[in-house]
Amino acid sequence: MMRTQIQEEHMDEWNKYQDEMKLKHPEIFENASKIQSFYPETDRGATLIAAAILEEQLTQILYSFLSDSKSAKNF
Repeated sequence: MMRTQIQEEHMDEWNKYQDEMKLKHPEIFENASKIQSFYPETDRGATLIAAAILEEQLTQILYSFLSDSKSAKNF
C-alpha cells in the first residue's frame, strides 16, 4: 500500500518528535517507539499491543510500589 503525502508528512513530524523526546526524556522515547509499532497493525492488533504495553507498565509500577513487601515476590 502506498502512503499519501499527508501520511508521509505525518511520519516526518513523528520522527522529529521522537528525536526530540529521545534527547529530552529517554524513558518516554521507549514508549513512543512502542506506539509507532501500531501504525502497520489492524485495529485489533493495535489494541493487543496497547494492552501488552499497559500490562508491562502496570506490573513495573506495582512492583516498585510493593518492592519492600512480601507481596512483590509473587510478581
